[in-house]
Amino acid sequence: MRCLDLLEYRVSSDQKIQLHCFTGPESVVRDLLALFPNTNFSVSGLVFQFNENQQRALQAIPQDHPLVETDAPYFPVRKEFPCSAPHLLDVTAQRIGELLGGMSMEDVLELTERNGKSFFPSEWIKDPERGQEPEKVPGVKVPSGPEVRRRIGQ
Repeated sequence: MRCLDLLEYRVSSDQKIQLHCFTGPESVVRDLLALFPNTNFSVSGLVFQFNENQQRALQAIPQDHPLVETDAPYFPVRKEFPCSAPHLLDVTAQRIGELLGGMSMEDVLELTERNGKSFFPSEWIKDPERGQEPEKVPGVKVPSGPEVRRRIGQ
């Protein structure tokens, strides 16, 4: 894999890597984890279209390495929704659980939440139980409240 060849000599082996919207084969999981053990594999609604090779790759991801995402608004997970959205994360997690041999949606969400908290810096994560907001990134405006509801059509 050309990308892996480039990374191997230019990136520290302890670098955290997130493979966004992962759809690769089992060999990619194996090869990346061998060189970069801090790699996480983010699985989106494309999981509904996984072929047998991709399903085996998902099953080969160690339990402390998967993440779940919607990649909203892309990759719709249900016919009644024309696009994906964060509130459909559970649907993606349910499918991941099915492909992992019957793991419950709740267990997939718990597992991937734990992995996300381990992978991403704590200052990026909002903890509503403690009344914490994520640290602001200079120059980035994060929409909230009425602005968000306008964007999603509510």
